[in-house]
Amino acid sequence: MVLKKKNKIKGFTLIELLVVIAIISILATIVVIAIRGARDKANDTRRKHDLRQISLGLEEYLLDNDGYPISSSSMETGSCNEDSQFESLQDNFCSGQNLVDDRSLTTVPFDPVWPNDDLFHFYQYWSDGFSFKLVAKFSQGFYLVTGGTTGSSVATLPDDPTQDTTDDDYIAPAPNPEQILIVVNNNSSESVSVGKYYSKKRAIPLEQIVYLSTTTDETIGSYEAFENEIRTPIRDFIQENNLSNIQYIVTTYGVPNRILGHKPSCDETSNGCLSVDSHLANFTQTERSTNDYYRSSTHFDNNGEQIYLVTRLDGPSLKIAKGLVDKAIYSEKYTGPSSGKGYMSGEPYDIYTPEEQCLRVTSAGYECIPDPYSGLRSQPVWYGGKSHYYQDRWENWIPGSVAFNLRSFAAKISIRSTNISEPIAVPMSLAADVTGTAGPVDEPYVSGSPMPTIFFGRFLNDGFNFAESMYNSLRNNNWKAIMVGDPVYKLSTNPSIDNEKPLIKNVAYDFSGNNLIVSWNNSFSENGSPEVTYGEVEYGTDENYGSVVLNQTPLYYFNTSKSNYLSHHSITIPNITPGTTYYLKIKAIDPAGNISEHTFKTN
Repeated sequence: MVLKKKNKIKGFTLIELLVVIAIISILATIVVIAIRGARDKANDTRRKHDLRQISLGLEEYLLDNDGYPISSSSMETGSCNEDSQFESLQDNFCSGQNLVDDRSLTTVPFDPVWPNDDLFHFYQYWSDGFSFKLVAKFSQGFYLVTGGTTGSSVATLPDDPTQDTTDDDYIAPAPNPEQILIVVNNNSSESVSVGKYYSKKRAIPLEQIVYLSTTTDETIGSYEAFENEIRTPIRDFIQENNLSNIQYIVTTYGVPNRILGHKPSCDETSNGCLSVDSHLANFTQTERSTNDYYRSSTHFDNNGEQIYLVTRLDGPSLKIAKGLVDKAIYSEKYTGPSSGKGYMSGEPYDIYTPEEQCLRVTSAGYECIPDPYSGLRSQPVWYGGKSHYYQDRWENWIPGSVAFNLRSFAAKISIRSTNISEPIAVPMSLAADVTGTAGPVDEPYVSGSPMPTIFFGRFLNDGFNFAESMYNSLRNNNWKAIMVGDPVYKLSTNPSIDNEKPLIKNVAYDFSGNNLIVSWNNSFSENGSPEVTYGEVEYGTDENYGSVVLNQTPLYYFNTSKSNYLSHHSITIPNITPGTTYYLKIKAIDPAGNISEHTFKTN
């Protein structure tokens, strides 16, 4: 018998098995990560689409209802308490149900990973009726869509915005909100944005906004067009809504400011332009008329007549137009006789010398310096004079400051641009950061110009508001002048000292091509007082930053730029490298020099 030798079967060693298992685990992890990454990307794409659809539904709801559905923190059926807190959008609850009932949406979309145990399985919605926020939790942080008074935008947020449910804006109700009518151009989203912003900040009912349909150009082509598209609709709106209490009319960025009259053009030789606002001041006249409020010693009251004080919220940019409101509100608490100096450089044809002017307007304790024709002037609070281009040399206008230059064409060509071939006083003043100004759209002659001594006497000494003081100093209505500023603001007689740091809120950023857009607001101080700030952003690819961008407005004629005090900031950083992580430091500096900073980095 022959015994056969068995072949010894060699197996894997333990180490070899562990190596194989490790390789398989790594490969599996790579596959899972790839699948998860693709799934996350698809979910994020779906979320962006959903938020866009909801945004369109909200805008459609706005057109039908003159406001967005106010959000409710309660999510129990039948218990929708409108309290402007974040809520989760659903078909059968609160704001979601309002959108479906209004047919603005057929259904409210759900987050693509719902249902699960995550708090953010619904899209989060906030609105106070004037503006809205939509928030979704993405795979890499939070995504915010905003609309309404602050315009429309999207941004990626480093922090969860639903955890801060306080209002974004400091509200300072007007003394008599029922007396103010706001005029917007429905053909301009910027005009509607400014009008609703002013309505919110001054607690003016939305029912007191009149929506016009007219040209978005600064000049309307004829008096007939002005009558049909602007004045008659405003008159009818006042009458149809029984708004007999209206004393003030506020026109906005996007509403024409001049009328092409009986001449072919608006320039220095034709004398062919009229002021839209001046022709809204007296509805009973179409030709140049006497202003019965000129030099009145009492506060304005039209006694039910069709006579109004008309000013506008306008300027070289949307941010400047809104900033007029923010600076006015800040000045009512912090700006007074001790806040800065005033300057006078003479009235038309030297009716009074600068020295005589100073004597007439300083009884309230303001310091007045005559004839400021040379040198750098820092922190002026008011200026009145003639034929003097001060905008390039004066720095840091204090919130609440008023400056108007008695030149015949101080508001010609454009008040919405500083990129023009000559230094037009009104847009230059607004870009330089004044809170109120005035000027004619065409040659007004001396009798058609506001008188600085009368204006500043009323505004500084007698407790008259901006609009009252302007019209008290003006002989004519239905003529050439426009006044730019919040009509009801006036400086404090006993200003507080601002020793409170700004509160930086709602920080957001968004990549747009090779630009990085950083935004935030600082409507409040840390203690809840009104606030405005200069804004800047330091940035770089590491924590040393290395570069800085300021929030400024260019004055092209003078080849310079000016910072603007604002409550809402949006700064564009150009020439960034997509896909790179950036370190950023926001710096907010208020008029008293209080500084707050906020640091973060992009994903």
